Amino acid sequence: MQVLQLLACMCGRDGAVDNFVLDRGIMSIFNSLLPKADSQICEIAMRMIAVLSTVPDRDSDINRSGIVGTIVSVINSCGNDHQLFGEAVTCLAVMCARTRHKNAVVSQKAVPPIVFNLKKFMERKEILIAISRFVAAFATKSQFRTLILHEGGIDAFIVALANDPRDPDKVCAVLRAMWTCAIDNDDVANSLGVSGMLISLLMVLEQHPEHIETHECAMGVLRRIAQQKTFHEEIINCCFLPHIVRAIKLGSEHPEQIDLLKESFGVIGNLAADEWVREQLGEEGVVSGTINRKLV
Repeated sequence: MQVLQLLACMCGRDGAVDNFVLDRGIMSIFNSLLPKADSQICEIAMRMIAVLSTVPDRDSDINRSGIVGTIVSVINSCGNDHQLFGEAVTCLAVMCARTRHKNAVVSQKAVPPIVFNLKKFMERKEILIAISRFVAAFATKSQFRTLILHEGGIDAFIVALANDPRDPDKVCAVLRAMWTCAIDNDDVANSLGVSGMLISLLMVLEQHPEHIETHECAMGVLRRIAQQKTFHEEIINCCFLPHIVRAIKLGSEHPEQIDLLKESFGVIGNLAADEWVREQLGEEGVVSGTINRKLV
């Protein structure tokens, strides 16, 4: 235990140490150790694996070690040990910065148990946020986004958002995961649109009128839903226009928040594809307000 803790403290501080540890087969050691180790050792190991997975030019070696499969076995066997589960999912989220590891997540069938635990423990803030961050890191390609949808992850996020729109940390994590999954994926966007989650999204914006990240993520989700003309009427009827204007105002007051402005303008652009919506935008002063904000 003490040796492992010492190694954990050293990893991530010196590239030479990281490469030395990898060259000495630390991943193979973990493959043998973790299935029978206690929770404390597993948690330390997960943090080490996460750090070592970021070492440049070593993702191929790490992938060949089969460590992702070992992490998945820990996820499958940790039961109600929320701390260990969170560490394991967070480790996979960090590893998902590399495409090889994302492919290993799929081949080792990590998504089903992660979504299962999302449904089972979504009331636990640390679990919800850990899984949301994993999804945001993992779902960067359409096939990965579709996998999350088919395993029930999108439906679970919709329920989580409706259950508690008040906590900005939970809300932003969930919305960012939804946003990531809906990019260039009509199936996910349609699933969000038909689920009734627009009401939850509206409640979130009303709960956090000045929270920049909440508006950024909400506009990111709304922009993808608004790509489908079938949802334009519901978006207008739900009175989203004042919130879109508020998002643009927040973005103008904080010009470093480029994504907030980009997503807000993107919502307007998608809605304006319908002539009747363009008229509504003009009546509400959205167009003139948008032009003035851009000029400023």
